[in-house]
Amino acid sequence: MSGDERDFLAAIEVAPTDEAPHKVYADWLDEHDRPEEADWHRLWTAKAARAARKWFEGFAAQHSHELDEGGPPYTADDMIQYGRDFLRDGTPHIQYGMSLQEFMAYDASRREFWRNWGLATGTYVPDETADAGYVFSCTC
Repeated sequence: MSGDERDFLAAIEVAPTDEAPHKVYADWLDEHDRPEEADWHRLWTAKAARAARKWFEGFAAQHSHELDEGGPPYTADDMIQYGRDFLRDGTPHIQYGMSLQEFMAYDASRREFWRNWGLATGTYVPDETADAGYVFSCTC
């Protein structure tokens, strides 16, 4: 990754609801023969990011019932961080019950997770990651 690209990604990260860095980065991506990723950044909106964040809030609440008694429930930030950790090192987050692992076992569910993750974080997720990215593993 070039220094320019790191700068674009840093600008997106520090201004998560600003569409301008996405549009500028999209132009740069086109100039570097990455049209699919460029199109994704052109279509990204703050409204879509807010909707994805809301999806993660519901997703976290739905799966928090699996935690040990007395443990804090999952949050949207937890779920987003688990995706970030997986992309960084490929290690799935270990969770207590089966529902998260089962959710990720279905192609459509896994793609839904990664689509919402990408929108919530402003990060393009290639189809091959969405198809193979099993973010959760069960302790059972």
